[in-house]
Amino acid sequence: MKTTDTQIVQLDGLTAGQEPLAGAKAYNCARLKQAGFRVPDGLVVLSAANKHEIANLAEHPWFNVVPADEKFAVR
Repeated sequence: MKTTDTQIVQLDGLTAGQEPLAGAKAYNCARLKQAGFRVPDGLVVLSAANKHEIANLAEHPWFNVVPADEKFAVR
């Protein structure tokens, strides 16, 4: 599942042009996932995200497919 939100991007949708806004760790995870390696799905909050986007992060559609009791890491 990809999203059209430009400042909160799923790993599957992160592009090389967004690397400076995503950071090296997120970008490398995205590259590995996109190449078919087993990398857990996740979101990347780009550094250009505004306060409103960050405050509403929990309403991102990605969370609709995550089980309610799922544990995940924030980096």
